[in-house]
Amino acid sequence: MQSSNVSCPRLPASLKVLLGLAVSAIVVTSGGCGTTPDTSLPSLGPVGSSSLTQAEQKMAIQELNAKKATHERDAIRYIEQSR
Repeated sequence: MQSSNVSCPRLPASLKVLLGLAVSAIVVTSGGCGTTPDTSLPSLGPVGSSSLTQAEQKMAIQELNAKKATHERDAIRYIEQSR
């Protein structure tokens, strides 16, 4: 009985290392694929919706305008007191 020898070409060591690194890189980079985030996104209301009534909006605007008028004076007073 005669055994038949099947020969396959041997790969150089550097090519084996390169193939090993390529396979490792593919495995590492694909590790995060296919997972879903556990945090849920907040539900967003319609754009332009306001929780304030018209009267509350006017009051808020008046308060901001009052703060705007005294802001510079208050800032100067605060800086002088901190010295």
